[in-house]
Amino acid sequence: MSFSDFLKENTQKGTYAAVKFSDLTNHYLMNLIKELDIENPVTVDDLHCTLLYSTKYLPNYKPIGEIREIASPKGFEIFEGDTNYLVLLLNCEFLTKRHKYLMKKHEAKYSHDEYKPHITLSTDYSGDLPTLIPSEFIVLNNEYSEDLDD
Repeated sequence: MSFSDFLKENTQKGTYAAVKFSDLTNHYLMNLIKELDIENPVTVDDLHCTLLYSTKYLPNYKPIGEIREIASPKGFEIFEGDTNYLVLLLNCEFLTKRHKYLMKKHEAKYSHDEYKPHITLSTDYSGDLPTLIPSEFIVLNNEYSEDLDD
């Protein structure tokens, strides 16, 4: 390992990985947000599903890049934090297995009790949970990552 690699590995705060969706799925999700009249919606550029948010830096993790996987919506939930987030929960064997694999292979550190594949639709939500469960499949098409440094 070079000295610069050593420095990077020991100064980075963590690793973030997520998947993006097909253009058709993005269009569908933005229409769903409008149809449900969801307050404080995310933008189309914000649509993603977090795969891994590791507080440990993972220098050997490399995202797959282009993928072709399908998820199905399973309902809505409100995630509480510094604000309430309205999320669309997903059934997706690929995401669940990939998350477990990355956690184990890289000895990643995850700050939540369990991994729940989801798409955030609103970042400051105060309404009721929508009762409609969308029937359209969600098409995943790209795994990517970013270093966490703050």
